[in-house]
This record gives sequence, structure tokens and C-alpha cells, in this order.
Amino acid sequence: MVKISNYAYVLKTLIGITNVKMMNVAKNVDYDISYISKWCNGNNLPPKKNICSINKRLAELFAREIVVHNTYSLVSRELNLINLGEQQNNEEMIVNEIYKVLMSSYEISEGNLPSKKSWQEKTSTVITGRKKIVEYLSKTVREIVENSNSDVNLICTLDIDRILQIYGADHLRPYHLRNNIRIFASLGLNINPLKTNYEGALNRIYSLLNSELNCEFTIFNNSKVEKYNVLVIQDKIAFLFSVDYNGDLDMAIEVRDKIAVNEIYFQTSSKLKDTDVILRPTDNLSVERGGFRTKFYTAPEFEFFSVYGFEFFLPEDIVDSLSKEAVAQSGNENMATVVKKLQITWEERFINAEINFILPKSAVMRYVEKGVMYYMDVHYQATVEQRRQHIRQIIEYMKKNRKINLYILEDDYFLEEFFQISVYFNHKMLFIKKNGHLIKNGASRYYVLANEKYIQYINAYLQNLRNKSSLVKYTVEEVEEIVNKNEKMILRMLDLN
Repeated sequence: MVKISNYAYVLKTLIGITNVKMMNVAKNVDYDISYISKWCNGNNLPPKKNICSINKRLAELFAREIVVHNTYSLVSRELNLINLGEQQNNEEMIVNEIYKVLMSSYEISEGNLPSKKSWQEKTSTVITGRKKIVEYLSKTVREIVENSNSDVNLICTLDIDRILQIYGADHLRPYHLRNNIRIFASLGLNINPLKTNYEGALNRIYSLLNSELNCEFTIFNNSKVEKYNVLVIQDKIAFLFSVDYNGDLDMAIEVRDKIAVNEIYFQTSSKLKDTDVILRPTDNLSVERGGFRTKFYTAPEFEFFSVYGFEFFLPEDIVDSLSKEAVAQSGNENMATVVKKLQITWEERFINAEINFILPKSAVMRYVEKGVMYYMDVHYQATVEQRRQHIRQIIEYMKKNRKINLYILEDDYFLEEFFQISVYFNHKMLFIKKNGHLIKNGASRYYVLANEKYIQYINAYLQNLRNKSSLVKYTVEEVEEIVNKNEKMILRMLDLN
């Protein structure tokens, strides 16, 4: 008689012995290959209403292969089908024997399944309403990320800017990560709405990058996957969304079954190969070795938003100290050359270049008081005397090149130390540098922007920003007057510290 085995075992055994490909099995029973995989892994069973038809087709398929390859004895031994070897030329009898073992194993497996209701409660949830969906997403993703003991891989094909609009970018706060895990998140972005509201979108994306320094975001143009409507975290959870006629989230289905989640993850990941990357993470050595930095500084005009110290126009004393500190912090002797090479590049390019420096007022005050800067991957603290020399050298450079402009952003109304990422822009290329001193999990320190339309929006954004009252322009004469008037007092206060 039939050996008592579960459906997954019997199906896998028959596939293995007959050497039938999973694709052919799927085609034969008219189901997607992903379903066959679940049946073989014991994570799901064929639907009961169709089981007779499915098992009949499977039995016919396997019987044909058993006859062709003369594997009667092997099947008989593995599935304990005593009389199968006696039916060698009777394919109909073999079909009946295979059908019976499939049906019997199905009944055994069905009896071991938890009730349908409890299974649904454990593996799926339905959420409705745009705001409720986004709030649930934010809470659930945060819980999963902060409780994870392994690296997190996330993909979202929805428009991340639309999600930030609904949720409110001002609600963003850093993840508290366990065990220095890394977070790799690929996020979709719909570029089309930026034509009419690029300022709001750029502010929200900046807030996201600025808040989550320990995350590594890849932002892609979601135009080719905008109807895919998926958010998935590998091995953890998946959300499938429906949208209304306005394109807003209408309903979300949460999936927690690990096999299903990973099928969704890899299927979605394969779709991303056809999308255009807007922003990608990178590290200092990649920027250096790839020639990006060298090419970047060949441009005639620049915009620098520098939020952590001021690494430009450094006196020789600081450069020498910095090069030594770069070697000490990285353990790489070549870093001394990289530092000095960058300084030579700046000295040569900045003589005639048109440069706009935009500095948050809080960053200026912090540098004057503490002397801390973040130069490439080097965290450096200048002495009081080095700071004094540095400020004087900035003035000298501004006198030599009247196309150097200094803008101070009044940021008193922002949260303390809100700005944590600097932006380097030459009107054609852009890269972003995080305040690496705050990164705790080995995440990449840089982002590179690689989208022409986005570059155009940033150009327009900066032009508008210079016309705002919160951004104050200072001439070299004004800077020198402020320094002369306050230098003695500031030095005396720093000496006390």
C-alpha cells in the first residue's frame, strides 16, 4: 500500500525521479511556476476544488515519463508502491497508482494545515484609506528595521515624494539600529510633478537623506514600474497596493509569508533593471578612483552648500595636519596624497571659477567655536590659531577672485544641527556628502546624482533660494569688517575654552 507521506514529499519525489522540469509541471496543470514551488516546499497546497483535476494531470505526466525512462522500480521503492513494477506496459494502471498516492498525500497534508482563518490572520492584513496606509507603513517598516538583526533590503516602487507629502517630511526621525546593520533601500520617484513643484519635492528628498544618515538610498525613476505598486523588505514583509483614479493609495494588502515575500522581492528587483537611476550611494574611493571628483572640478562655476565646518581655502598648516590625520584614520598611506592632490585641484580651479558658498549660520558659528570640519572621510579639529589663519585666507581668496560669493542661511528656525549633508554642485554634476562622524554602521558617505532633469530643477531651486530673505549675501569687504571687529573678542573667548 501507499507509504504515508505529505504532498510536498510525494510531488518532489516524482519530479526528481522523472526529471520533469518545474516549468513543464506548471504548464501541464496550468499554474504559475511559483505555485508549484510552494507545493513542493510545503508552504501551500493546491486548491481543494481543483485537486482532482490537478492530480489527474500530474499523474498522466509522471506516468508517461516513468514508462519512457523505465523508472518503475525506483518510483515503487521511494513511494512504497508495491505493484507498480508489475504494470510496466500498462500506462493507464500506472496513472491510477500515481493518482492515488497524490490524493492520499494531499489528504494527509490538508489535515495538518492550520485553519484557514488562523492562517489568514498570521500572514495577511488589509488596510484602507490613504493616510491610514502611510501611517501603518511608516510604523511597521520602522519596527521591522529597528528590530532586525541582519541587513535590511527594501524596495518601494511607489512615488516616495508622494508618500513624504502624505506622511509629512517633518515627522522623519533617524532609525535606531541594532548591531550596526545596514539598510539598502531602493525608492521610486515620479519626476513629472517636479515640473510644477520642484522646490517642495527637493526639500522633502533632502529631509529624507538628511534624517536617515545610516541608510543607503538608491532613488530611481519609477515611470516604468509606476503601476507595480509594491513595497517589500526581503525576508520580512511585502505590501501590495491598489490606487484610485487620482493615483492615490486606496488599499494595501500586507503579506508576511516568507516564501511569498521573497518571490515578490526578487520579482520586483528584476523590474528595477529597466529603470533609470536618479541618485545612488557611493564611497570616497569610488568618487576618487572613478575620476568623478576630477571631472567635477573642471567646471567653471560651482555651488557649495557646506554644513559641517569649511574645508575650502585651507592654509598649508591645516593641509599638512589633515593629510596625516587622513592616514591615521583610514590606515591608508595613499590618503595623504589624495588630500594634497585635492587641495592643488582647488587652488588651480578656484582662481577664476565662479563660486557660490552657502553656509548655515549655525555651521559657521560651530566652526568658529569648535574648529571641527569633515573633509572627505576625515573628521578634523583645527586649533584656534589654524582657524584664525583659515578665516584670513578665505578673505584673501575672495579679494583675488571677486566671483567668489558667500551666502549665510539664517537657520535659527530649524532644529538644532538639522543640516547633516553637504551638497556639491557644478550645474551639470552633483554629489552629496554626509556628516560621516554621525554614521555608526559603515554606510556609504556619499551620493551621486545622475539625472539631467533633476539637475535642471536644482539649478532653478538655487536661483530662487538666492532671492529669499533667509539667505544673506556678504561681500569680501563685509566679511573682513566683521572679522576685524570681532576677532579679538572671539579669540579671547576661545582662549577661555
